Amino acid sequence: MGSKTKSSGSILPFRRKYALFLGIFGLLVLLVAGIRAAGKGGKGQKNPKLCIFGTTMFSSTMSSNKNFNNSSEPNPKPANSQVRLSESLRAIQAASSLGIPIFIVDNSDDASIRHQLRSHGAHVRKQTKPGRKGQGLREALQMALDHVEEQWNHDDDDDDTLNNIVFAFQEIEKSDMIRHWETVRFAMRSTNSDIGVPRREEKNFRNTYPLAQYHSEKFVNIYLNELARDEVEYWDDDPDDDLDWTFGPFAFRKHLAEYWLSYDGDFDMWDAQILPMARAIYNGAKFASVEVAFKASAGMKGEEEGNRAFTSKRLQQLNLVIEKVVAGFKLWKNY
Repeated sequence: MGSKTKSSGSILPFRRKYALFLGIFGLLVLLVAGIRAAGKGGKGQKNPKLCIFGTTMFSSTMSSNKNFNNSSEPNPKPANSQVRLSESLRAIQAASSLGIPIFIVDNSDDASIRHQLRSHGAHVRKQTKPGRKGQGLREALQMALDHVEEQWNHDDDDDDTLNNIVFAFQEIEKSDMIRHWETVRFAMRSTNSDIGVPRREEKNFRNTYPLAQYHSEKFVNIYLNELARDEVEYWDDDPDDDLDWTFGPFAFRKHLAEYWLSYDGDFDMWDAQILPMARAIYNGAKFASVEVAFKASAGMKGEEEGNRAFTSKRLQQLNLVIEKVVAGFKLWKNY
């Protein structure tokens, strides 16, 4: 693909000297947005600059789930869905108070879950087609796209502005992420990037995550960033611009939505988040890696720490994500 020197599609680096500025700016914007959103809530905002979408599924136990690799490893012990539900409701409230619309496709059996999510300020619907996390992701994204296009006030803004809306995916239970999205959006705007990928600040990552998850996700990130340097023409060699592939949240402008909507991978879990992003970047989409001081839920960490079943899950995730991304780069070379 030619030299790896920076071109017009190169990644504009984020230096640590800008991190404090971005953080302060994000907090100020969030404060202003919160004041403007008072009494209005996330559902009623017209012409939003940012939309959040994601999936949820809550049940009383995870013990009946099959292992991803059908191994003899134990399945996770019963998970406290109430912890994740509480964090999800907290995230919805935070987004709603800031006037950020949030769209959720829920696959819980209990319809009262959707009522709770909706009553806290989210746009919610039941997953309509059978499938795993990837199916819910695509339905949630389509719901957000449809809503924004239907509600857009073309008297105030033109189609170009509509196409610049940032759509941000996250696991809804990652409630602390809500306060960081404006920082990500600002970084995308200031660098004219198509994709924004939050990158966990090291200290909080190490201190607020289960130990096995921290180490496994660090390894995957190192491996995939080294792979990307070899495979992507304009990849920057500065480690401050490496992607946090395993964090989960990511954001993109409307014109890239089809990468995720058209994904049809056979596993359709975390790969449905990561592979469309990797392919868009491989095809030349500009991206920004944005450090955020995210803190994981203490309740969720306590649930997983020292649980061998969850540690086995992390190992399965590690192997699957690396396998899928490596295979993706090989496939795209032949197009």
